[in-house]
Amino acid sequence: MVKENIKKENNIERYGKTMVKGVAIMSIAGIISKFLGAMFRIPLANWIGAKGMSYYSAAYSIYSFFLFISMAGLPVAISRMISERNAIGDEKNVNRVFKVSLALMISLGTISAFILIISAKSISIKIANQGAYLSMIALTPVLLFAPIDASLRGYFQGKQDMFPTALSEVVEQFFRVTVGLFLAYFFLNKSLVKASAGATFGASAGSFSAMLLMTFIYFRYKKNENNKIDILKRDIINIEKCEKTKEKESIKSILKELIYISVPITIGSSILPIVFMIDAVMIMPRLHATGWLNGEAKVLYGLLGGYCYPITEFPQVFTIAVAVSMVPAVAESIKKKDKTGLESNVKLGIKSLMLISFPCMVGLLFLARPILNLLYPARPEEISMAVPVLEILAFGMISFSLLRAFSSILQGAGKQTIPVRNLAIGALTKVIITFILVGIPAINVKGAAIGNVIAFTTSAILNYLSVKRYVKVKLDFNEIILKPLLISLVMGVITLAIYKLLGVIIRIDQICTIISILSAVLIYFVLVFISGYITKEDTDFMPYGDKIYLLAKKMRIAR
Repeated sequence: MVKENIKKENNIERYGKTMVKGVAIMSIAGIISKFLGAMFRIPLANWIGAKGMSYYSAAYSIYSFFLFISMAGLPVAISRMISERNAIGDEKNVNRVFKVSLALMISLGTISAFILIISAKSISIKIANQGAYLSMIALTPVLLFAPIDASLRGYFQGKQDMFPTALSEVVEQFFRVTVGLFLAYFFLNKSLVKASAGATFGASAGSFSAMLLMTFIYFRYKKNENNKIDILKRDIINIEKCEKTKEKESIKSILKELIYISVPITIGSSILPIVFMIDAVMIMPRLHATGWLNGEAKVLYGLLGGYCYPITEFPQVFTIAVAVSMVPAVAESIKKKDKTGLESNVKLGIKSLMLISFPCMVGLLFLARPILNLLYPARPEEISMAVPVLEILAFGMISFSLLRAFSSILQGAGKQTIPVRNLAIGALTKVIITFILVGIPAINVKGAAIGNVIAFTTSAILNYLSVKRYVKVKLDFNEIILKPLLISLVMGVITLAIYKLLGVIIRIDQICTIISILSAVLIYFVLVFISGYITKEDTDFMPYGDKIYLLAKKMRIAR
């Protein structure tokens, strides 16, 4: 009995640390990528304004939809299938799954690129934004390169090695930013349409660079693995172990499993692309129908897609990192029938999400105008119009994080069709609300933001009910909702007071905003320890957790 308890405790520690390590690596890469993205979006938006960003945003919305439909679920499916086979030491079929899925993804990517090229012109006309046509064409090479990169990422994620994925994301973003900004600046004096297309072509350059890097990492990894096997085979004691093989899976069975897992996950993973697609298709025609001129409609759409979405996407770095790490971790726990490891991963993942999402939501609610002014100082009139849109979108951060988390849990548990149904209900809600509210002139584009919040909340609640029913993991809502909300509200009130005080003393808004944000980070760090929300046990599972706890001890805030 004692040995079993020790084994369970070791499993909790191993699963927890493996997942948190993956989350940490993905989060760091995501933060770097988002920082580089900010270095791209901020000057670009200041250069081309809301009108130019309407071309950029519309093209990205359409391209993202094609990208996700063609391959979004496959990396997750690869990750899950490889994780399950890796858990039982079936390396032969791990490699077979990867090769079959790679061929499938390349085929789907090629077909998607062809369809986008021949339909880009008609799509740009139908969404009443013909200036987006060149930007769509500039993005089509991504559909050729990204499938190879994504399948390689899925391979390493299935082995719970997040470093190659993280490194490729940073490299991809670096080339996207440098090439995109160079081309945007080069074409800026020629036309906003060409400048926008130049900016979007940066994504093609970034995707190509990431593909080359991941290919290099994969072949180097396989070479090292083969060397290890050769050494092992020389060991007489392990010859029998090495020669023991699993039954070779057929291509048909692998494809069937890939499709069965990936199709619903593709739809379930397309939360944001579907939202952006709905916005791209509905907003401008709806604004035109209710009396807005073409130029005015482009500015309003640009506020949402060009100014506000990039800010609300920043906290999603952590959300996506947790979601990606949870799928193989949950799948492995279920495969091994390890209920303890499953509960540990789920609770740790959701608590980690709320630890980040709540302060981000409150921070945007309290400092929406200062943050917009800090990022887009060249567009004061457009900033004033964007403030209420950003405040509304902030409310959706919590439901979006929970939606992604619950979707990942269900996907890892083999219930991937359930998030699809729930997402469809949320998307239908989004369509109805966006259509009605955007058509009211006083609400206009704010209606799309309201539609997002309600759609995310609806799908998140439905996903939670499904997790409760099928996965049977108990969640303490006092722990994951109430406590971080109260702590974040206290942080927000103090931070707003600091901002107001600094405004009287310094009177330079950008400096006041930066100091206030840094103060908010410190205040939140102190509050989560003083309140007991983060304990010594929590830091044991964090990367550099011992140093974090030691710092809290020195500050005399840790319990």
